[in-house]
Amino acid sequence: MAEKVKEIYDRMKGRKCVGMYFFSRPTLLPLDPVLIKAVQSVAFDHFYDRGIYYDEENDPISAHLFSLAGPKWKRLRAKMTPAFSPGKLKFMFGTMAQCGHQMVDLLKQMVLDDAAVEIKEILARYTTDVIGSCAFGLECNCMRDPQAEFRMMGKRAFTQTLGDLLKMVPLTMDEAAAQAFIFFLA
Repeated sequence: MAEKVKEIYDRMKGRKCVGMYFFSRPTLLPLDPVLIKAVQSVAFDHFYDRGIYYDEENDPISAHLFSLAGPKWKRLRAKMTPAFSPGKLKFMFGTMAQCGHQMVDLLKQMVLDDAAVEIKEILARYTTDVIGSCAFGLECNCMRDPQAEFRMMGKRAFTQTLGDLLKMVPLTMDEAAAQAFIFFLA
């Protein structure tokens, strides 16, 4: 799908926007950077339905912030937004930096040991440590232990805890699991 959108973008470049159909749904594809910025900020409340399939009843994990639309999306966004305020993100910076220092230490040791570096795996472990610490209040230690329990749960896109972040915003168990899933996917 991304390739098709890129093809349309390349063909229609220079226009402000293009209308097209996504299956049977009319869709707007903004092309102009000024219009894109306006859609993402000023007029975002009119463009929150991304048309991504989800089945809240049979697959509750699919009903995360990036797939929901309409009033459900607005309600969930209102609950999640306070968790990512500038103040809270600033507070998380120290934790992210500490995880980064652990990653640097690991990479230095790997260089000294002349070990192969699988950077995708290292970055996944770093990300798991950051998410575990910031979002769930857990010290995962994935840098020291690649088989850490939280990392293994993340690989299976499964979590058994909601942690401090999700305690701050009252979500149902299914809503919390869906958000945890999308954190891991990201």
